[in-house]
Amino acid sequence: MQRATPDVSPAPPLTASDLDALLAQPGTRVSGRVDLADGMLEPICAPIELIVGQQPGPRLYLGGGLHGNEYNTIEIAWRVLGRIDPAALRGSVIGIPVQNPPGFAGRMRGIQTELWVADLNRAFPGAADGSLDARVAASLFTIASRASVVIDLHTASANFAYVPLGYVPANQPDPTAAVALTAACGAQVIYQQAAGGSLVEATSRRGALSTIIEMGAGALLDAEFIDAGVAGVLNGLHHLGMLPGEPTPPRAFISDADFTTIRAPRSGFLHLNAACELGADVVEGQPLADLRTYPDGVTTAICAPHAGTIIQRPTWSTVVQAGDRLIRIAQRSPTG
Repeated sequence: MQRATPDVSPAPPLTASDLDALLAQPGTRVSGRVDLADGMLEPICAPIELIVGQQPGPRLYLGGGLHGNEYNTIEIAWRVLGRIDPAALRGSVIGIPVQNPPGFAGRMRGIQTELWVADLNRAFPGAADGSLDARVAASLFTIASRASVVIDLHTASANFAYVPLGYVPANQPDPTAAVALTAACGAQVIYQQAAGGSLVEATSRRGALSTIIEMGAGALLDAEFIDAGVAGVLNGLHHLGMLPGEPTPPRAFISDADFTTIRAPRSGFLHLNAACELGADVVEGQPLADLRTYPDGVTTAICAPHAGTIIQRPTWSTVVQAGDRLIRIAQRSPTG
């Protein structure tokens, strides 16, 4: 007698009408997937989590992995979504931890198009009949447009790390509220600007409270920044009144800081000093690294050009080329 083979095929992707119907069901959690665009052999699908609270409140869109190799953001989003109890939630959450599935699968920041690797976070609001990056962006934008609040998670690019930063779009309809949310999410530096074509710039234009939270390094998992990111986003939900309890008051932050970028004067081997730590306050002339060139063996001290706070540095000592960005130092005093 032949045994029946169990059906192990995945559930079909959620459609737009499915999303709307599920978001109207209080006290529920649904995990699924959504089609973003046609792929070479199969549709490009992203995992999606829908959490609907028992009580009305804001609708949050939480995105990670828009740059495919920013792994911290994916882990932060998954952990935050797993910590939200529908019974305690006011409002609803739409979570897409991996917004750029092709980039994630290829371990790269962007998304491969017919001619180049495009930056998906410069393609919004996208176009359903455009290039691949524009099509994926259009699908994500359509989903994110259902939200009244948008938090898009990012890290620095590969080989660099940031202190927790926030970017509030200049077109934000309520800049004060957006800055307050960004600070509640743990940002130590907040810029009231966001790149044209970014997800948050596009959703802000539609009236959503939108912010980028960016911290840590790209192309790796960093437990310290993952923990900080999870705590920050959850605190942001407390700030919004979506979770019970008072939020932790935000720390002082640097607002719209001018910063100086130190670049490598020569090519060589960069050795960071112990003083070159993220978030460290430095004084003018303070040594931060040594740059050694070979075969001449000349060592050049890399020093702080002025007093300030280190907001970006290489992830580790490394090889650099003349002109490479090394360290960024914010110049203004903390406010907020």
